[in-house]
Amino acid sequence: MERIEMVGYFLLGGCLGLSAWKDIRTRTISAWVCLAFGAAGAVLAGVRCFGAGSPEALISAVLGTLPALLMFAVSKWTKGALGMGDVMLFGVSGIYLGFTGNLIFIWTTCLFTLAAGGICVALGRMTKKSTLPMGPFALAAWAALGAGGLLL
Repeated sequence: MERIEMVGYFLLGGCLGLSAWKDIRTRTISAWVCLAFGAAGAVLAGVRCFGAGSPEALISAVLGTLPALLMFAVSKWTKGALGMGDVMLFGVSGIYLGFTGNLIFIWTTCLFTLAAGGICVALGRMTKKSTLPMGPFALAAWAALGAGGLLL
């Protein structure tokens, strides 16, 4: 793996870590954190494109945000069941991971969230109407996929 890709991996991890911490505490994800790490990801994509001679990096960063647009539509359709903070977080992850990587990341995050929710409902700790913060599961998905070599 190139050094610049490793920097992106850990920048995304920082964004997810801060977002997970805030999501657990307040059930919100900071727009400022997403904006700052999204801007850093855009700069990194620009460096990869123009500095490292990899023009597809910029295209990948733009296309990577497309799944977040679909999630935006889902958030509006479900009247906020999927929070806008989650949508922003997955938009940022798309800048770093590209389209396919972001789809895998979102899918894994949703599976982790679904599994935790199912377990909590089965144990009687939650009802079907309860909500879970998605940030911690995004961090867990990042760690699991990174450890498996799927994000690196």
